[in-house]
Amino acid sequence: MRPFLFLCCSAVVSGLFAPQAGIAQQRPPIFGFANKNRIPEVNKSGSPVFDKLRNEAMKKKLPLVIYLTGSSWCSHCNIFTREYIKTANFKNAAGKKFIFWMVDTKQVPGNSPGTFNFKMVPEEAAKIVGCADSPRAPYVVLGPPAVFIIDPVSGELIKSLFTKSEVDKYGKPLAGIIEEAWNNHVNRKKLNGNA
Repeated sequence: MRPFLFLCCSAVVSGLFAPQAGIAQQRPPIFGFANKNRIPEVNKSGSPVFDKLRNEAMKKKLPLVIYLTGSSWCSHCNIFTREYIKTANFKNAAGKKFIFWMVDTKQVPGNSPGTFNFKMVPEEAAKIVGCADSPRAPYVVLGPPAVFIIDPVSGELIKSLFTKSEVDKYGKPLAGIIEEAWNNHVNRKKLNGNA
């Protein structure tokens, strides 16, 4: 009986029984993934904005970067945006070293601060990015902030970043991380003969 009680108490303390939506604000999200069988063919996403940006990225041979944020409710997102997205370095690189799309989510009405729900992703973007509760989109995350670095030709998810500490561990600006991830991806493709 004691081991069972210990296990239950540990689960409660670690947040295992907390609603998933509430965890998004308490702790920064820890994962994101691509639904490989849902990645749309070029110009078939159902999202004109995504298709336009993807075409621009293919034409310029640059990665497509999607940033999922919640500016009106997510404190982690506001810190992430201020420290990485609104910097001169990032703004100067956007459009030249990568194509950028910022998707701003809304808080679910009547729910506690930090609640993230697929329905609150703007309709245009919901065909592309979603949350783990409703993994209908090609790119899925527990909650914002989230950065997806995507190969525009194949739709492959090259890298995803979620927390300030995750970005900080690279010791370089976010734009530099994106550029390095893209260069590594391109070089890998060349080595494999897929260039």
